[in-house]
Amino acid sequence: GSALYANLDGSELASVTADGSNIVSAWADQTANGFNASAGTGSVFYPSTTQSESGLSGLDMGSTTSRTVLSWFTPTQQDQWLDFSSGAGALPYGGFSVFAVVHPSALLGGNNRDVVMSSTESNFSLRYENGKPQLRLGAATIEKTTASVLSGQTVVLAVRYDATTGAVQLWDSESGVITTGNVPAADFSSSAAIFLGGSSNPDQYMKGVLGEVKVYRGFQTTADFLNERASLVEKWVGDPIPADVAVISGTNQIDLSWTKAKPISAYTYSVYRSTSPSGPYTQITTGLIPNGESAPYTYSDTSVVLGTTYYYVVTATNIA
Repeated sequence: GSALYANLDGSELASVTADGSNIVSAWADQTANGFNASAGTGSVFYPSTTQSESGLSGLDMGSTTSRTVLSWFTPTQQDQWLDFSSGAGALPYGGFSVFAVVHPSALLGGNNRDVVMSSTESNFSLRYENGKPQLRLGAATIEKTTASVLSGQTVVLAVRYDATTGAVQLWDSESGVITTGNVPAADFSSSAAIFLGGSSNPDQYMKGVLGEVKVYRGFQTTADFLNERASLVEKWVGDPIPADVAVISGTNQIDLSWTKAKPISAYTYSVYRSTSPSGPYTQITTGLIPNGESAPYTYSDTSVVLGTTYYYVVTATNIA
């Protein structure tokens, strides 16, 4: 089975130790395992001046012109969830999952790579290089083919690895797409620490807020993986209430349109109708799929009676 192995949560004010200038010296693990992060290179600030889309503060990972990181898992600690070689510490657990909440203030791209957490590129590295979610595991690279992480938006990144089959899943909340790959079990731990906000390479880092990071040791079930993703989206991104709902009446139909309050494609929409503003409302359609990040959502109600006044409610459902 899978168990929460480490959890750094920026919404827990008491978990972050900072001085009078808000420079972070420690970030406490919320599990009993005590995998705390400590000061690395440069100045990481808390609380962040920029908040997540749901209004939570995280850790500001510093300047666009320099690497500012925290040091997290030591090489020995990594062995317990990343080393799947024969007789090694992670092998009995059969896999791992990693979740990270980021709110980029800029996409650095190029040599900077937009790294969220990493040891070395040839071991373990999670990033959103040029806006494309990417996982490097051993010699393999699993990368989404199109950019979905944007500056100024809160995004949940999620990784699930099955050491028995080698199956890898990489998911992001902005697109709702799972990118898959296959990496045979091996030793993915490193002789370098895992850093938050960058890697062991001094040229690789991110610009923006890191809200929360979770590591599960063991292979998560599909349901557990989905539930953790949905929980983090609800917490850090918030409720995607449909906005700018408009109604245009025609002779034989009523056309509705709306936009997303939160730019997340991991939602479907349902429409409810009533002849009274106080209800009751009856669901007339469900499972409407997003048709683009910027385009409005539309639905045409053709089961209307001429001369009747109708009232509508549009709701969003998280399918993360």
